[in-house]
Amino acid sequence: MNSKKNLYLFQPQFASKINNSLQCWIPYSVGTIWAYAAQFETITSNWELKDIIFRRERINDVLARLDNPTLCAFSCYIWNEKYTLALAESIKHKWPECVIVVGGPNVNGSFSKYRFIDTIVHGGGEECFKQILDDVANNTTPELFYNTKKVHDLVDMPSPYTTGVFDTIIKNNPDIGWSVVLETNRGCPYKCTFCDWGGLTSSKIKKFELQKVFDEIDWMKDKNIKTIFLSDANFGVFKERDISIARKIKKELEDSTLEYLSATYPKNANDNIFDIASALGKINKGITFSVQSMNPKTLIAIKRDNMASNNLKTLIEMSNNRGIHHYTEMILGLPEETAESWKNGVSEILAMGQHSRLDVHLCNLLPNTELGDIQKNQYQISTIEVPQKQQYSFEDMSLDEDDTEEFSPVVNGTNTMSRDDMIDAWMFSWIILHFHFSGYSQLFAKYLFYVKHISYRTFYDEVHERVKNGNNLFSKEYNRIRTGLANLFEHGSTLDKVLNTNNLSSTSLLFFYENIEQAINLSQTVLEDLVNIDDPSIIELQRRFIYNGTWQIPYQLESNININTWELGPVSYKISSNLTNFKFNIFDFYTIHRRNGGLKTNITIL
Repeated sequence: MNSKKNLYLFQPQFASKINNSLQCWIPYSVGTIWAYAAQFETITSNWELKDIIFRRERINDVLARLDNPTLCAFSCYIWNEKYTLALAESIKHKWPECVIVVGGPNVNGSFSKYRFIDTIVHGGGEECFKQILDDVANNTTPELFYNTKKVHDLVDMPSPYTTGVFDTIIKNNPDIGWSVVLETNRGCPYKCTFCDWGGLTSSKIKKFELQKVFDEIDWMKDKNIKTIFLSDANFGVFKERDISIARKIKKELEDSTLEYLSATYPKNANDNIFDIASALGKINKGITFSVQSMNPKTLIAIKRDNMASNNLKTLIEMSNNRGIHHYTEMILGLPEETAESWKNGVSEILAMGQHSRLDVHLCNLLPNTELGDIQKNQYQISTIEVPQKQQYSFEDMSLDEDDTEEFSPVVNGTNTMSRDDMIDAWMFSWIILHFHFSGYSQLFAKYLFYVKHISYRTFYDEVHERVKNGNNLFSKEYNRIRTGLANLFEHGSTLDKVLNTNNLSSTSLLFFYENIEQAINLSQTVLEDLVNIDDPSIIELQRRFIYNGTWQIPYQLESNININTWELGPVSYKISSNLTNFKFNIFDFYTIHRRNGGLKTNITIL
């Protein structure tokens, strides 16, 4: 007779449906705490791991699968908090003696108000979880709070991958493409006020054994892995070690099912990140320069003013010299930002040479962050609860998941930026994201900047004005997005079945491409109203800058403008594209923009 106590682990996350293929996250956090606990005989002799719940299954279906649970442990974050609470309460109602344990980045003392939760873990979970299991096995009532603030020694930390924690769920779900976490170190020396990373993991960085990391990469080779999230807060801070990890990933996974790798590089960036990107080869999809804001007052407020990532121009030049794709991230709604400083900042990023991609995020106030606590009152930050949506909403997302909604507190105003100012600032970004970064006006804007010494801000202010207050094709799309954003800030919803916080920009990508001629024409009228055109070949170059499938390539063009140096003099260009067989699958179209900055042609000097 089996006298072991039944244990269930929960890390339910949204699934994604991409190109008709189901993709899910491996429940790494709960797998890690079990792998650690299962080292000890006191645990394995008293506990049996019955199941790991990794999807947002319907609550009644989950309850039907549980078999007399003794303890249920949940990893909780913004994408599963409401579901976690609803499921935990249902389990407690059906099995009142079951011990409910909740931990994760979202968790703090406020969770004690939920009477169905027995134990709250804050900070690192491995040692706390082992202690809780021992306490329950010894019939000792577990404490309400367990807290681990420091990053402990990671040398002997076992891997949930290579110890087989996930083997059963992978075997039972052969058609799922998996997203996985690869953790090579823990800790972050920075204290960015909007982030819960440094505050939760302490400042000292500690490393996992390199062989453990290599073994995990080997494990991933035949597991239908689609995405790897390198969860280090500063991957690349240990140069030789991290380059060796990058080379190992390339060697083992370059020809596997892997489609995407995401890494967070050091905030004080240096040559290391470019060496790592080169070592990753085609697996590397780009380096993120996360400046968040270009406003000096904002950078001081969020404790990022001393970071080298703010020296964006140098980083871009280094990246271009190495031929490495790069993009920049900004967050709208941070302290001390104004509509004017935001518009100047976006324009400054262009002047520093960023023309590949810009990602603009609405600020979320995360629990357990300085921004979400002290600074919320200090800067009179107001928020609206916004339902979370799937990142990819290009296909039917009927995934038979529980309908419990999750919400994020999105900033909709501060003491320096009203709600209307935020809308205006975001819509200015929308103009630049589509006209400039997708390419429909990029060469015009560069020509004005480099040859005519007219700022990007001047040009795009005029484009913005003509779209915002005009009566053209793009005015209608602009107003659709602006109305959706205004409703989001007012009601927490765009009141539009298509729009959500994740696609406020991307939903317009195809619209612009389908109206490519009109987009270029509008840009051209602004150009011609600002200056006299010295060389009409700039018009032809701009029109050939985007592949439209209607003209033969390769194509040769004579000009008196060098669009690499912007010096004047005779130049012969060859224009080609590797997108001649491009088909309009909406997700693929979105992916090309994310990875390549749009459908730009290859323009080379002969």
